[in-house]
Amino acid sequence: MGGAVAVSQTMWPIHDDPVFPGILYAVSYELYPTLSWGTDYAIPIGEDLAGLRSGFEVVGFNVQAVQNGTTVQIDLNNDGAVDVTYTLDYGEQRAQISGVQTGAHVQASAPVQVQVYSANPASIYESRGYTMTPRDQWTNDYLYPRSSDGDFWLYNPDATTTLDVQVQTIITTTVITVPANSIAKFPPVGLSTATGMRFTSTDGRPFYGIAAFDETDVQDWGDALIPIANLTTQALVGLGLGNNNVPPDGDQSRVYVTALTATTLFVDYNNDGTVDASFPISPLAETPITDPDHDLTGAFLFTDDGTLFIAVWGQDESAEPALPSIDVGISIIPLRSLTVQKVFILTRDVDCTGTATPHDTVRFRLQFFNDSADPISNVIIEDNLPSSVTYIPIGLSLVILNGAARSEESLRRSIASQSSRDFSLPTVAQNDIQAKVLT
Repeated sequence: MGGAVAVSQTMWPIHDDPVFPGILYAVSYELYPTLSWGTDYAIPIGEDLAGLRSGFEVVGFNVQAVQNGTTVQIDLNNDGAVDVTYTLDYGEQRAQISGVQTGAHVQASAPVQVQVYSANPASIYESRGYTMTPRDQWTNDYLYPRSSDGDFWLYNPDATTTLDVQVQTIITTTVITVPANSIAKFPPVGLSTATGMRFTSTDGRPFYGIAAFDETDVQDWGDALIPIANLTTQALVGLGLGNNNVPPDGDQSRVYVTALTATTLFVDYNNDGTVDASFPISPLAETPITDPDHDLTGAFLFTDDGTLFIAVWGQDESAEPALPSIDVGISIIPLRSLTVQKVFILTRDVDCTGTATPHDTVRFRLQFFNDSADPISNVIIEDNLPSSVTYIPIGLSLVILNGAARSEESLRRSIASQSSRDFSLPTVAQNDIQAKVLT
């Protein structure tokens, strides 16, 4: 276990014909950790919206599993009936090429990842990709950092009741009504100007939505909204190229940031622990972030006053409609400060099966890593053991994998509970890795 990684996937068709659009007909997806995957998804757009936006002429999605024997059931038209059923093993994926209607439902027996694709076949340039958030993570409050030359499609999952959503920009606040089991577009007519956006349901009910940029398909891309509840004070940029040249020599694509309150965003361009630049962030301002070498890939962004922010990377509305521009964009996944991972090994395998079965003894190892720019103090980690496990109070030890040495004896504590372990940790320094071993 080490520091965080940010992963994105970008794809485009390859063709020998030099006039073929290539990277101008591309989609990109941010990849979430498997712990953030879910078993219940609803798709907020569909081919039934093609009359409102040509980019929805074809809507499909891809489902990927993380466990063997995962059963996937799909309701393509949101009528409550299962249209497609299949089973996926670890790492396997299957695409639904088209035929998706607004509100289409994906249910799985184990966590899966769902990524949506929309396109206009009549255009050789217009395509967009969206990584979906599971329904149990939907909320009533979302923040988005960029809206210039774009619009937003908000989905109300309530089958019978309309939903009022307050839309706040840097200069205005308005309320739009989303029909039951349907969508509403904002702005209702045309595209937005440059501003951050906040969407909040007035009665607290959850909803979902996506952003779609450039209706005329010249600088087209999009991504899904992220709940404010999921935001943090830091982010790690996965893909951050300024353009498609090698090396990048312009800022046709940029990172965009906004926050709800005024703050300063610090940027470590090379993620080497040294702050290279700072940017003032005004509330709900659409703030572009660029790198002098035109490549923000791997950059570490953070605030030091506790202010949450959101960031995306994508093509700017002023970018050239042809190469070296890249017609994609992605959300930059908020980065948690403290990463915790639990693994175990068998220390006594009674029946020699190689897996944990009744009467076996296992040793748990809790690893924790400080991904933030500052030390973290007063951390308590609670590990709830399942009812089928009995704790054997043999010992608890701390292993320092990185950072300054510490006295193990000073970190040892007695354990009384048979159902859970509470670990009080020392201050965890920046980029420090530690591990607790529980036998």
